[in-house]
Amino acid sequence: MAHEVANMAYVKNDSLARTGVPWHGLGVSFDDWMTDDQARGVIDWEVTLEPQYRRNHLGIYVEVDKAKAIVRADTDQCLGTVGDYYVPFQNAEMIELGSILVDDWGAKWDTVMSLRDNRLVVATLRLDVVSEVGRGLAELGDSDYYSWLMLSNAHDGSRCVNGQVVNVRAVCANTFQAASSTGKPGWSVRHTGDITSKAIEAQRMIGMVTQHQRDFEEMALQLAAERIVEQEFDSLTAELFPVTSTTSDRAKAAAEGRRDAVKANWLTSSTIPESIRETKWGALNGITEWSEHLAEHRSDKRTKDSERRLLANVFGGGEQKLREHAIGILTR
Repeated sequence: MAHEVANMAYVKNDSLARTGVPWHGLGVSFDDWMTDDQARGVIDWEVTLEPQYRRNHLGIYVEVDKAKAIVRADTDQCLGTVGDYYVPFQNAEMIELGSILVDDWGAKWDTVMSLRDNRLVVATLRLDVVSEVGRGLAELGDSDYYSWLMLSNAHDGSRCVNGQVVNVRAVCANTFQAASSTGKPGWSVRHTGDITSKAIEAQRMIGMVTQHQRDFEEMALQLAAERIVEQEFDSLTAELFPVTSTTSDRAKAAAEGRRDAVKANWLTSSTIPESIRETKWGALNGITEWSEHLAEHRSDKRTKDSERRLLANVFGGGEQKLREHAIGILTR
């Protein structure tokens, strides 16, 4: 299945924004943020390293040098092959790492899951300390802003222990990949067993991302303070959807159609507060809303248009690039 969920738990509470049942409907729900013990219980198993053997030319099984099998201890499931340098990072240690941030930063356990036949474990913690920084954006019409610290660890040797601040709630393999692709730069540590250094690096990373969000808020407030008139908006869309003397008539008509549609959305969208509509921030919101929710897109036979649009947004498709281009023009 596309979700690749082996086991998971999540928070579902209507009073807690951006929580709820995952799209696949799997897992155990909690009506409040999970405790450390509840989070630990979702992935309450360990892995061990065991020798591997091969049959030599005499038909005798001999131990393989510098290679170990990593095995789930309670089920004897072989998860992968690793080198003899490898030190397992247990699920309980990942929860312990997160609990440090719960104590020091007020983070809250939101989702915990094992994916890809237990070869990957993932946990997300809501980071109100980062989300608080984005509250200044609420005045500009962006009140639904949340961040998570996403912890992950592979038990097949395919990736290091990893931590990353993300804006996508990870509830399956696809959303995990989406969050990984679009999140802020994180940290990765090899399997050394040194949990203290991992916790210090995680705390440093959150501080760095908090500063990044402050910079974003400052940019948004600056754009909200600058007025934009229709003629300026027309110049903006002309740069976003350019035509040249060599552009075909069909492409020109398409570009002009996009310009008109974006402008109409900016002028009439009910999601843009009137207080910011005729500002550069309002213009950016009009462009973003059109590209991510209203524009018509090509889709193949296997992918619904709504699914294709979501994947393009989270994996850096044309919609995201258009928004970045618009920001570049508006802030220069």
